[in-house]
Amino acid sequence: HLAEKIDAQFRAEWFDDSQGTRTGIDTNYAEVTLGVNWYPTKFLEIRPEIRGDFAGKPAFGVDGRNDHHSQLTGGISAMLKF
Repeated sequence: HLAEKIDAQFRAEWFDDSQGTRTGIDTNYAEVTLGVNWYPTKFLEIRPEIRGDFAGKPAFGVDGRNDHHSQLTGGISAMLKF
């Protein structure tokens, strides 16, 4: 716990698509995600996060162009508990 109503989260993953059968690109992939869980009330949880994806070869891009080794994304979700 960071505080009474705030928790931190961290996640890391690694994937070896050695023949490109899952992604079409034969390389290693890794990702790290950092986020917080905020509980403003007993029945509401708000969870913003930021995620970095990394590849050994260019595997990310726009309009089908795989010209980047990494990408950064962010998101937020909310959960109502009843």
